[in-house]
Amino acid sequence: MRNRFADADNIWNGGASNPRGVARALVDAIDQACEEGNGSKGARDPAVQMIIDHLCFLVGLPQPSLDMSPEQWDMIMEAVEKRK
Repeated sequence: MRNRFADADNIWNGGASNPRGVARALVDAIDQACEEGNGSKGARDPAVQMIIDHLCFLVGLPQPSLDMSPEQWDMIMEAVEKRK
């Protein structure tokens, strides 16, 4: 099974440019979070949030990170970094 945190880090820091590939990684990350027992809270998973943010950037939608405080985004990035 792929590590959604490593995928999120690669997508975000690697500057992924293929919306279709990022969308597929998003679905995989949500599935993995749900399988771990996060249920409907999969959308709150740090890896999922990071992938969503980048996908929004790629397709020209408002990025959720821009509405967060710097501390909130730092928490997401640190959580991904720890588990990648």
